[in-house]
Amino acid sequence: MRSRFGSVIRFLTLIVIFPAHAADEATIVIETAGLSLVVGSELRIARVPVQPDPFAPPGTPTREIERACRFPLIVVRQIAEMRRLPAGQAVRHGKLTGFDAAGRKLTEEDYQDGTLHGASRRWFSDGRVAEEGSNAKGQKQGIWTSYIPTEQFAPLRIDYGQQILGWEAGLPHGVWEWRSPADKPLAQFKFARGRLVSKLPAGADVRLGELAAVGKLDPDTLFAVLKPLARQEFVETPLEDVANGLAEAAEVELYFDAKPDVLQSTEDYEIAADTPLLVALGQLLVPHKLACDHRYGMLWIAPAEEIAKWKDTTGISAIVPPAGSKLAEVWETPVSAQFVETPLVDGLQYLAKQTKHRLTLGDTRNIPSWTVTLNLHNHPLKHVLAIMLNQARFRCRLDGEKLFVEEQPFE
Repeated sequence: MRSRFGSVIRFLTLIVIFPAHAADEATIVIETAGLSLVVGSELRIARVPVQPDPFAPPGTPTREIERACRFPLIVVRQIAEMRRLPAGQAVRHGKLTGFDAAGRKLTEEDYQDGTLHGASRRWFSDGRVAEEGSNAKGQKQGIWTSYIPTEQFAPLRIDYGQQILGWEAGLPHGVWEWRSPADKPLAQFKFARGRLVSKLPAGADVRLGELAAVGKLDPDTLFAVLKPLARQEFVETPLEDVANGLAEAAEVELYFDAKPDVLQSTEDYEIAADTPLLVALGQLLVPHKLACDHRYGMLWIAPAEEIAKWKDTTGISAIVPPAGSKLAEVWETPVSAQFVETPLVDGLQYLAKQTKHRLTLGDTRNIPSWTVTLNLHNHPLKHVLAIMLNQARFRCRLDGEKLFVEEQPFE
């Protein structure tokens, strides 16, 4: 799954090293400039042009109105405190601080011997805290609180709700809750070391609830399916488009594995404010005998009766690359794939190029010209491979460091 925050758009560095005090010769400070690192977003009131009246006389001035607009928060400069280990390697040790183009501090994280450990904070550009929490040995630990900007009217303004998430060793633990700007509870769920122990809300997708209860959903997916969504309304909209609209609001991607006539059936559908995706999908899919599974790191829409019988036939889940191998280096690396009826062999070779050929394929001359169509962004290589193989009804096996692709046996 892609992370909720943090993507590098452009990277050009200038490194300046400042000697530490003589009493602490093992500590150095490194400044990195020329970054363009997106660390979140914020709402700000801005003036925007109104769509012009097509029947207005030529030369009519363009009107502007005030509204809340979303702007990215971009770190362009970082200062890192570092320690030089006895072997000579420099690792982060102390604070890593990020600043925007105006010199305002946007991020601050504590490191210990190269690992996130201690306090972590993000700020909006006006100095208001955006998020704060703690890490322990590289994992989220304790309570993390985020402040969520929301547009309010009469008068137009931006108020802030709260998102309060409990963690233990990087797993959801304790209470996850969301509160409105008026401090009204919007949603609350309880966890025990990654397992959802709360009762499911009415109308929730049963399969997603089962997976959450046994700890089979990763934290990013749990966040996406549980956070409250804004009200949405769809009129005579294909089911697939409705589901994608809901998923987009939750900042997650869906994969559809159902009959086209079902997915293209039109819906009049309304989601009430503060409904989580877990419930919205349940209400949308159940009348069509569909449900939402979690396969290859994605939310997967499929016929409900088939989900219980599903098993991985691609062979990917059984593959463990040799430790220290080139394949092990890239097996979990995020990659993107946009294919439209692309021959499977071409898609596999494209992934090999993305990994600078650390992904090595066996003989591909005997692979039939089956095609794949998918649009995935920043998914682990192993999951993208599995989705491609699943779609083309192929499987793969590992021999040494090479992946050999072959047709699945006929059942």
